[in-house]
Amino acid sequence: MPRRIREKSFGRGRRKRSFKPVRMFSGTPYSKPKPTFEEVKGFLKIAELNVGMRSVSVTAKIVEISEPKEVFSRFSNRLNRVATAVIADESGKINLSLWNEQIDKVKVNDTIQINNGYVTEFRGVKHLNVGKYGTLEVLK
Repeated sequence: MPRRIREKSFGRGRRKRSFKPVRMFSGTPYSKPKPTFEEVKGFLKIAELNVGMRSVSVTAKIVEISEPKEVFSRFSNRLNRVATAVIADESGKINLSLWNEQIDKVKVNDTIQINNGYVTEFRGVKHLNVGKYGTLEVLK
């Protein structure tokens, strides 16, 4: 029967763990500024958007809207209107895809809020899409 080799312990009993718990507060008050309402709700700046992001919430101003084009949907076999709007905030600009009634809902210089949108890339340019489950609200 083979003998078991025991680890040497230094001091009394078992070895001590190699990590120490981190204290949350070191006795000084929490110095980080309180988050704003937008940060709590999960709003992002346009510069923070990357291709593939989902559940995006953004507040921005419409800078320009292209002329609507009519496209045929291969899924629902009907004619849809699509337009591209350029939206901007203090951090940057991005294209926004508008479909059907969304085109009539907004105009240049409106401030809009997009909830639950997603970011894609079309012909090498980033686009923000509202999608089926997202909402687009005109604030001003």
